[in-house]
Amino acid sequence: MRLRGRRLLTPALHVHDAQSPSAAAGERACSGLMLGPKRPDAVICYNDLIALGFIKEARELGLSLPRDVSIAGFDNVPYGEYASPALTSVDFQSEKLGELAMMKLTDELHGKGEESAGYSMLDPHLVVRESTDKRELGEAADDAACGDGRVRKSVTRMPAAE
Repeated sequence: MRLRGRRLLTPALHVHDAQSPSAAAGERACSGLMLGPKRPDAVICYNDLIALGFIKEARELGLSLPRDVSIAGFDNVPYGEYASPALTSVDFQSEKLGELAMMKLTDELHGKGEESAGYSMLDPHLVVRESTDKRELGEAADDAACGDGRVRKSVTRMPAAE
């Protein structure tokens, strides 16, 4: 399923595999991406820990965030706001997700599983902080062009669970 979804992505979106959900993986991804010939203008990481490692390495490489590259993560962990620059992140309401999971499990244990069966919708939201900047589509095309004027995009993702 994941592979089919990746095939639908535009050719300008580049996916980079992370070996673990760690800050060290973010540091490695940063070095690989930002020292390469075609640097992206934005990176979205699998989680905030990878994004924080990316920020650390970007600063060590002398890059200015978000001027040289915008960075965002997923989780909205509390320490993301204390990074420099503060990390933009998607808050997918992990506490609410945990509450819903516990309620469904409790219902199942008490024989009420059919009553609570089905899907529950969560409303994730983007928490915009200092690590991202608005850009016009062509603004970074000189530095990160794909050859046809489109801007390169890059994603660091975790390997599929086995």
